[in-house]
Formats: sequence, structure tokens, C-alpha cells
Amino acid sequence: MADPLVGQSIGPFAILGRLGAGAMGVVYKARYTNGALVALKLMSGNSARVEPDSVARFEREAKILQQLKHERIVRLYGTGRHNGSPYYAMEFVHGENLAEILHRKGKLAWQEVAELGRQLCEALQHAHDHGVVHRDLKPSNLMIAKDGSLKLADFGIAKDLDQTQLTSANCAVGTAAYMAPEQCRAQNITPRTDLYSLGVVMFELLTGTRPFSGESSVEIFQKHLQEKPQKPSRLVYDIPAGFDTLVLHLMEKIPDRRPPDARTVADSLTRLEERQEGLQQVGATRARRKTKRSGKMPQGEPFYRSIWVIGPAALAFLAGMAFFGWWIFFCPPSPGSLAAEVERLDRDGGDEAWRTLAEPSGPAARYMALYSDNTTAPRIKAVLDRAQAREGERLLRRHMGQKGQRFKVEPPDAVGARAFAAVDQEEAGALDDARLAWEGLLGEGLPWSAVARRHLWDLAAVPGFQQRLESAWGTALEEGAVRPPTTDSSPLARAGFLAWRGFLADQLGDSFLGYSLATDAVALIREDLDTLMLSPPADMRTLYLYCRRRARGTVPANVVESRRENIASRLGRATAEPSFAASAVLSAIAQVYEPTIDLAALGREAANQWKKRAIAPGSAP
Repeated sequence: MADPLVGQSIGPFAILGRLGAGAMGVVYKARYTNGALVALKLMSGNSARVEPDSVARFEREAKILQQLKHERIVRLYGTGRHNGSPYYAMEFVHGENLAEILHRKGKLAWQEVAELGRQLCEALQHAHDHGVVHRDLKPSNLMIAKDGSLKLADFGIAKDLDQTQLTSANCAVGTAAYMAPEQCRAQNITPRTDLYSLGVVMFELLTGTRPFSGESSVEIFQKHLQEKPQKPSRLVYDIPAGFDTLVLHLMEKIPDRRPPDARTVADSLTRLEERQEGLQQVGATRARRKTKRSGKMPQGEPFYRSIWVIGPAALAFLAGMAFFGWWIFFCPPSPGSLAAEVERLDRDGGDEAWRTLAEPSGPAARYMALYSDNTTAPRIKAVLDRAQAREGERLLRRHMGQKGQRFKVEPPDAVGARAFAAVDQEEAGALDDARLAWEGLLGEGLPWSAVARRHLWDLAAVPGFQQRLESAWGTALEEGAVRPPTTDSSPLARAGFLAWRGFLADQLGDSFLGYSLATDAVALIREDLDTLMLSPPADMRTLYLYCRRRARGTVPANVVESRRENIASRLGRATAEPSFAASAVLSAIAQVYEPTIDLAALGREAANQWKKRAIAPGSAP
């Protein structure tokens, strides 16, 4: 039966075809008005009308996708409603899901599984950093694009750990074959729950079969809880032993015995591949040597085959090889090669490049350990400081993103705990306390001394930002008009305009609106914590700290009638006693309250009348 929506439009999206359906709704292939292809998920009408909890879960899935912005996770483009049913449009992946690939191939080579596993770990780490646990990892939720890249999809039952759980209490949620023991028991969910499911997915990709099966969900639950999975290599013999160890580590029954996070799993997969490549090279060398052996020496061999000649020659050869091996493994790289690698990574500017630069065994640290007296050392040291400071900021960013949630990032040591406390003071708007905390970290060494210098610089800029606002207001009082800041669609510009309106509201005596607009600016900037903490544009952190300080403390009372009386009083005074200052007040009223209060139109009209009087011949302000 043909789908009646195919060929129709839902909002700005033309429906091209049906991609699939689930318990909560249907996914369509659609085209946006600009020609872009999207996957549009529409909740079924019956569920939307009679199941409020289902609507809440559907809308929460869209909210989760909105906060997860990563190349390994399908992107959300927009949301809306069609005939009362919610929908959202997301990235359309040109490819197929991993379950379809597995059905076609039977199983994947361990090298393919390692590569896909690394990509999936990137997606999981990003989700976990934002407080989201997927809870339903399985091959059908992993999209593989035509270029081989992986996209994690379907956050329909994902758990946002800082929100109220919408599933029923004591109800196991997920797909039985891939569920962690704590899911089967409907117990507390953490990021390590996803790591167990990752182990199950890897087992299936490596072997073509799932570790546990049964005739019912209850039977499978019991196996997850009680049975130990077998090694994948018992089913497929060419799987490296290291892969066995990793999969079994991921599938530990007790969450604390699993790897600490997805990034650790990705690193393990990288080391596994490197180790296997090394073993293959050694095996190839041995094979070549074996082919050169050709039986017994002939009788009456020449003198140069005598043991008296071969023995010393062999010793000399071995000594040479030993020296060569020492040279290869222990001779340090040249300063030029290390500096070139540092500069290459610095130009790259990606997350992995920065992480490599910050590592104690990375090229920057090795250069400083070996060649700190070279003329290039100050430049390399500056790069190393930036990289290590960035890693410290990354840890603070994760701490900020998970604040108030059930699981938190633990500080690496006592000094790190002091850095966490300092950034908490910033978040609370206690900038003087934050300044003292950061000053106490200046002598603690990297990365926290570099992080402290950066935060102290940002804190020192806040009074200047406040002075710029006050200067702009003073100019407005002299000129008779408030000039709005130049705005564009960027979050920084929008947040800056909110902060400016909040400042004007304070000048007009509306402390509640000043507080609220500063809070809105904070929320807008926090939508992209990665940018705020790792690569902020000029003034972003200063603006953020200013708004944090303004939004500190108890929320002022919101008395609507008092606000109207205040505005009416200012309008009356401006009309009765026109001046440039009065005109500026009217202009500020229009800018702050438009379009929420009808008096704003009257304010603009009064301001225009005063300007005409002010420029008329013989008029005086």
C-alpha cells in the first residue's frame, strides 16, 4: 500500500519516499526548499494524540540531537509539527546501515572492525561528554556512508543524564541482544553501559554471530547477567589475541571493570593495529630468511665457507646489526625532524593534532627534553604550552558540561581539583573568588599554570567590557539616541545584543529584565561549550564572564505593573522635558522592550519628534 504522504509536503520538506518505520513513527526521504536531501522523522498521528509520554520522548530525541554536533553523529536540521504530530529533519546519509552490510558479508575483517570501532568511539565520547548515553547501540543504528565513514543514529531511547527519565521505573530499555547487565536489571545507567554494547557489536562484526542468543528476551537477559562470552577468536581464528582481550574487557559484567571511557577504547584499537603491523613485518623477515636456507653444504667447500672464516664474520655481522638496531631504536631524532612534526601538527589544528602535541611522549615534549638549548626551543615551548593548556581546558569543558549530572569527570589530581573549583567560581559569577583561585595556580606547572594565565587574562578584561558599555550609554545620552551594536546571525553577536539590552534594562531600572537577558546570553553561549573553552572568538569569554556576574544571586522580582508604570513615567518626563538625554531614554525603551510592550512605538515617535526640534534653526537642547 502506497504511503499517502509520498509526493506531499511537510512544512518546507517535499516527501520523496519512505525509508522505514518504527514503533513511534516513520522516517521519510525528503528534500528541503534549497534542494538539500534530509531524513525526516514524523511521529505517528495516533501516538501523538493519545500518548503524551511518547511525544515527550520524541521531542527529547530531537533535543539530544540538537546538542550533539559531531561528524560521527547524524546532524539535526530542524523541528516542526504536521497536523499536530511532531517531526524533525536530520542529516541524510548516502549509504546503508551496518546490519545490512553484515547480512550481505556475513562478518567483517578485524581491520575493518577496528577502524569502524574507532569512529564509533569518537561519537560515543562526544555524546558522553555532553551527558548523553545512547542505550541502544546495535548495527542497525550505525550508518555507513559510501566513503566508509560511520554515523551514529537513533537516539530515541538515549538517556540525558541531567534530565528526568521518561521511561517507566524498573523497566529495562534497549534491544535485548546488546543490553548491558545493568540495563537488564533496570539499574543505574552510565557511559560504560554503552561500552558493554560496543563490545557486543564488535563481537558480532568480528564473528558474524552474537555472543548471547535465546528464544526469549528473558533468556538472553539471564545470559548477559550470568554467562561469560567466549573469545571471538574461537569462532574466527585470524582474530588477534589483543582483540579478544579488548572485547572481553568491554563485556565485563561489573561496569567499573570496563574501560574508563570510549577514548581509551579507541586508543586500544590503534595500539592493537600498530602491534599487529609490527608482528607482520617480523614474520615477513623470518620468512625471507627461511627461503634462503638450502640444505647441507657441499663436500670440499671453499675456504671462505670454513667455520674459521664464518664464525668471525658472523660475529662481526651480529655486532653491526646490534649497533644498527641500537641506532634505530635509541638514537634520538634530529631537532629538525621533531620541529617539523610540531609545526605540521600546529598547522593541522585538529583535536587529534592538539592531543598529540600535548602528550608527554609527543614531538614537542621530546624536543624540549632533548634540545631545550636550541634557538627554536622557545617557539616549540610556546606550542607545547598551548597544547597542554588546551588539554586542561578540554577537561574543564567536560566538567562544565556534566555539572549536576549523575556521572562527573573526576579531576586528575589535587591541583586539577583546584582548577575545577576555580572554573566553578566563574560559573557562579563569583569573579573575584575565581581570580584568587587562578592566581594560586600560576606556580603549579603545566597544564594548569597556562590555563590559569588564560583565565586571568579573561577576568582582567571584564571591567574594560563594563566600561565600554557605560561609555556607549554616556555617548547615547549626549547624542540623543542609542545605537544598537552591529549584529549578525552568529551566536556571539546575538549574545552580545542580549547583554547590551540587559545593560540598558538596568539603566532603565528594570533589574529583572537585566538579569533575565544576561541569563539568556549565558545560555546562548553555552550551547557551544567546545568553542567557548577551546577556540573562543575575541571577546566571547569576556562577554560570558560579564553575563555570569550580572546573572549572579537571587532572581529579582518580576512585577509587570511596576515595569509599565516605570516606562510610562519615563515617557511622561521625556515628553514634558525634552532633551538629548530624554531622547536617549526613549530610544533605549524602544530597543529593550520592542516588541513586547506597545509603549515602545510611542517612545520611538516621541524620540523622532525631539530630534526634529533639536535640529530646527534656533532650537537649543
